[in-house]
Amino acid sequence: MSKNIPPITKKKRKANRSKKVGLPAGSLVYFGNKEKPLNIEVISYNDSSYSMKKVVSAEEALNFITDNCITWLNVNGLNNIEEVKKLGNYVQLNNLLLEDILDTEHRPKVEILDEHILVIIKMLYYGKDEQLISEHLALVLGKNYLITFQESEGEDVFEPVRKRLQNTDSSLRKRP
Repeated sequence: MSKNIPPITKKKRKANRSKKVGLPAGSLVYFGNKEKPLNIEVISYNDSSYSMKKVVSAEEALNFITDNCITWLNVNGLNNIEEVKKLGNYVQLNNLLLEDILDTEHRPKVEILDEHILVIIKMLYYGKDEQLISEHLALVLGKNYLITFQESEGEDVFEPVRKRLQNTDSSLRKRP
């Protein structure tokens, strides 16, 4: 028996590769078509505390990273190249890796670096119209931080994770 599975569709976007023509490798260009203000959600937690705050700059977000908790910076708005670059500089990503983060049509990959791991994947979820949607997602995982880069904040697949982190008894908060 075959099950009716809707086809995977990409959010309506047009990769604007013409912006990149003639530029050297490592030039930071946003390829998507969603121009939106930067929105960074900062979640800091450990086994005994949890806090969530929305900020609008990389500098403000990076101030929350400390040794006594795990900090998750969820970045929405990849068209803000300067702010993405500031976050990349903090975790010592070179321009070639930042270019991969900004390229919404980049193929999935994993880069294991000295101090962290960079993962670029396609996030799959069902939209409101029951279409299966594929969206660009980049993650940088370090010792006490996670930075997620999303093109937009449309359908939020991270909401169940946030709810679990808010729960004091959650096993997620007890893991180092």
